[in-house]
Amino acid sequence: IFSINTVAIIIILRSLNSIKFSEYKSYRVLEVKRESGINTNLAVTYIAPLIIFDFTRWDSVVPFIFYFFFLLFHSYTQNVIYANIIFELFHYKFYACELQWKAEPNVNPIQVIVLSKDNLHAQKGNTVEVAKLNSSLYINNH
Repeated sequence: IFSINTVAIIIILRSLNSIKFSEYKSYRVLEVKRESGINTNLAVTYIAPLIIFDFTRWDSVVPFIFYFFFLLFHSYTQNVIYANIIFELFHYKFYACELQWKAEPNVNPIQVIVLSKDNLHAQKGNTVEVAKLNSSLYINNH
């Protein structure tokens, strides 16, 4: 499990560092709400199975492996990254935001999740630089 976590940390950090400055665009923050319940998701999703499964017996280890493969598949297909301990360790927060692209103010605002180390509540009404990670997830240039 330690080696899987190490690989995951390396992949996430490389992905975050591979974003070029030119990929960041200016958006005005219209609405912002901090996503709560992430720590609860983390505990239920990742920590509870470690307590429930008995690793001294093979007949308990196999379902544990299937559980995490199912969780991996579900997280990948549904773009679920909220309960990621790596983001928690690096002090990233998730915000549900309504953003208006500054270059074209006539375009409809978008509803996205922004990953940020900064407090985006303080940026409401201001402009932030964000880059698109996938269809509904952006990261703030802090």
